[in-house]
Amino acid sequence: MEVGGVMDYHDADGWDGDDPAARARFAHERHDDVIQRLYGVGLGLQAALPRILDPETRERVAQSVVALDRVIHEMRATMTELRASR
Repeated sequence: MEVGGVMDYHDADGWDGDDPAARARFAHERHDDVIQRLYGVGLGLQAALPRILDPETRERVAQSVVALDRVIHEMRATMTELRASR
Protein backbone atom coordinates (compact mmCIF):
# COMPACT_ATOMS: atom_id res chain seq x y z
CA MET A 1 0.00 0.00 0.00
CA GLU A 2 1.35 3.44 -0.90
CA VAL A 3 0.95 6.27 1.58
CA GLY A 4 1.99 9.77 0.55
CA GLY A 5 4.18 8.47 -2.27
CA VAL A 6 5.95 6.00 0.03
CA MET A 7 5.29 2.30 0.15
CA ASP A 8 3.90 1.15 3.48
CA TYR A 9 5.49 -2.22 4.14
CA HIS A 10 3.67 -2.69 7.41
CA ASP A 11 0.44 -3.88 5.81
CA ALA A 12 -0.69 -7.27 4.53
CA ASP A 13 2.83 -8.20 3.40
CA GLY A 14 3.62 -8.98 7.02
CA TRP A 15 6.77 -6.89 6.82
CA ASP A 16 8.62 -6.84 10.08
CA GLY A 17 10.87 -3.81 10.53
CA ASP A 18 12.92 -5.80 13.02
CA ASP A 19 13.82 -8.45 10.42
CA PRO A 20 17.27 -7.59 9.01
CA ALA A 21 16.55 -9.29 5.66
CA ALA A 22 13.29 -7.37 5.28
CA ARG A 23 15.02 -4.12 6.19
CA ALA A 24 17.74 -4.81 3.60
CA ARG A 25 15.13 -5.51 0.91
CA PHE A 26 13.25 -2.34 1.81
CA ALA A 27 16.44 -0.26 1.70
CA HIS A 28 17.41 -1.75 -1.67
CA GLU A 29 13.96 -1.02 -3.13
CA ARG A 30 14.01 2.55 -1.82
CA HIS A 31 17.49 3.19 -3.23
CA ASP A 32 16.44 1.81 -6.62
CA ASP A 33 13.34 4.00 -6.58
CA VAL A 34 15.32 7.11 -5.66
CA ILE A 35 17.92 6.44 -8.36
CA GLN A 36 15.19 5.98 -10.98
CA ARG A 37 13.50 9.22 -9.96
CA LEU A 38 16.76 11.18 -10.04
CA TYR A 39 17.53 9.73 -13.46
CA GLY A 40 14.09 10.83 -14.68
CA VAL A 41 14.65 14.35 -13.38
CA GLY A 42 18.00 14.46 -15.18
CA LEU A 43 16.41 13.33 -18.45
CA GLY A 44 13.74 16.00 -18.12
CA LEU A 45 16.35 18.68 -17.55
CA GLN A 46 18.42 17.46 -20.51
CA ALA A 47 15.34 17.58 -22.72
CA ALA A 48 14.67 21.17 -21.63
CA LEU A 49 18.21 22.41 -22.32
CA PRO A 50 17.68 23.23 -26.02
CA ARG A 51 14.65 25.38 -25.11
CA ILE A 52 16.54 27.52 -22.61
CA LEU A 53 17.52 30.69 -24.43
CA ASP A 54 19.52 32.40 -21.71
CA PRO A 55 23.11 31.03 -21.88
CA GLU A 56 23.76 31.46 -18.15
CA THR A 57 20.57 29.64 -17.21
CA ARG A 58 21.29 26.89 -19.75
CA GLU A 59 24.77 26.42 -18.24
CA ARG A 60 23.39 26.24 -14.70
CA VAL A 61 20.86 23.60 -15.73
CA ALA A 62 23.57 21.66 -17.57
CA GLN A 63 25.71 21.75 -14.41
CA SER A 64 22.75 20.46 -12.43
CA VAL A 65 22.42 17.53 -14.83
CA VAL A 66 26.10 16.70 -14.29
CA ALA A 67 25.59 16.93 -10.52
CA LEU A 68 22.61 14.57 -10.70
CA ASP A 69 24.69 12.10 -12.73
CA ARG A 70 27.38 12.19 -10.02
CA VAL A 71 24.84 11.59 -7.26
CA ILE A 72 23.37 8.64 -9.17
CA HIS A 73 26.85 7.19 -9.72
CA GLU A 74 27.72 7.59 -6.03
CA MET A 75 24.47 5.95 -4.93
CA ARG A 76 25.04 3.00 -7.26
CA ALA A 77 28.62 2.62 -6.03
CA THR A 78 27.45 2.68 -2.42
CA MET A 79 24.81 0.04 -3.11
CA THR A 80 27.41 -2.14 -4.84
CA GLU A 81 29.79 -1.80 -1.87
CA LEU A 82 27.00 -2.64 0.59
CA ARG A 83 26.01 -5.73 -1.38
CA ALA A 84 29.63 -6.88 -1.53
CA SER A 85 30.07 -6.51 2.22
CA ARG A 86 27.18 -8.83 3.06
